[in-house]
Amino acid sequence: MKINRRIGLDDAQMLFDLNTKSNVGATTAYNIISDLNGGFSLVGPSSIDFQNFRRDMNRYVGESDAHIFIENLLQKQEVLPNFTCEYKCGNDGTLLGVFWSDYVSKFNYQEFGDIVSFDATYKTNKYKIVFVPLTGIDNHKKLVFFGAALLTGESIESFNWFLDCFLKTFGNEPSLVVTDHDPGMKEVGHELYDTPNFSDRMNLIFWNQQQTPEKFETRWKSFIDDYKLHEVRWFDDMYKIKEMWVPCFFMDTPMNALMRTSSLSESENAFFSKCKNRCSTLVDFY
Repeated sequence: MKINRRIGLDDAQMLFDLNTKSNVGATTAYNIISDLNGGFSLVGPSSIDFQNFRRDMNRYVGESDAHIFIENLLQKQEVLPNFTCEYKCGNDGTLLGVFWSDYVSKFNYQEFGDIVSFDATYKTNKYKIVFVPLTGIDNHKKLVFFGAALLTGESIESFNWFLDCFLKTFGNEPSLVVTDHDPGMKEVGHELYDTPNFSDRMNLIFWNQQQTPEKFETRWKSFIDDYKLHEVRWFDDMYKIKEMWVPCFFMDTPMNALMRTSSLSESENAFFSKCKNRCSTLVDFY
């Protein structure tokens, strides 16, 4: 009977958690709940009812998605001590960015905030908003979390706003920020990678921790001349900012467990991957 096909609060919560935390669809969630209850006949609702319930949840969220998401964070700010939430909207009311950090994250930054790594290279939900977790390393070489942001784009304006929120929240700058560079290396082309010794020689110049800045300049010039890379813009751009990424130019800076790339923050991203679902709403993400 129809009255027995209603989805109870417990089943609704499990359906929501399975979908948002484990990327499990409504039909698979129905099968899991049926197994936990001892069989399909003991559940009541059918798989179609679960699918309709999921559809109705998304319809309820609808255009209020961003508003509900921000309201949840603001309520958290009122209830939790030392919880910070900042957000930015466009002239038309569109959500452009959100930044948040709790008291544990702020404590982590006070103790281990010398080096900060962030990787904004993957999308989070159906709006293709970029998720930017801030990561550091503690005294045991374990990853710690400082805060996070959601940005609608990777523009200079977006990152300026994000970094302003960062300084406003923590009050001081880190001594070093590690992040990925724009993937402009594609401009070089695959034919160079097939050239004998190209990759080995490039790595020797870029990542040699023993060489001096003077030795780098000599090797760089020889490298560019030998492979005729004078007209390749990527190498020219990277040379102009060499003090920001070539290790020999900041050898005196403590690197916190040799945190010279964003590979460690990428492993932190694996932890947050359960939040990543191209079909999720912002409420699902929250």
